[in-house]
Amino acid sequence: MPITLKSLSFKILFIPILCAQCTSAPKPVTTKQTQGSKFNHEEQFRKSWEALIRTATAYPLVEQSPEDGNIESGWVYETDHQRYRFFIQLLDRTPYSDIEIDVEYQELDLEVKRWRVKTPPLNYELSFLKNFQENLHALQTP
Repeated sequence: MPITLKSLSFKILFIPILCAQCTSAPKPVTTKQTQGSKFNHEEQFRKSWEALIRTATAYPLVEQSPEDGNIESGWVYETDHQRYRFFIQLLDRTPYSDIEIDVEYQELDLEVKRWRVKTPPLNYELSFLKNFQENLHALQTP
């Protein structure tokens, strides 16, 4: 069968649609509503924020803004030559409020007596996330 312009345009239009369906990301799992209750996004954000504050108060806090969902910790000194601090943001007011954690880690260069930024060890972020998840679970469990 010869390829005509009409059949070619059908294939060009039809194949991307099929491919888009095959490669599209899976749909997010939604929270079940129990006995007709309506899921409240603001309530979830409030619980996430409260869990975040409970977790962050283990550190000296410089700034906390519930309106923006931002928290900044003060410096935490592991030793006289190592320190770190967190910059945390609760990203959105959806049922799946994510948090973003940036860790600034510094070591003191003894030769020049200046703090040098270094790549932070992963355990700081993982420890914070674990504590946050535990606090959030405790708030959501009746």
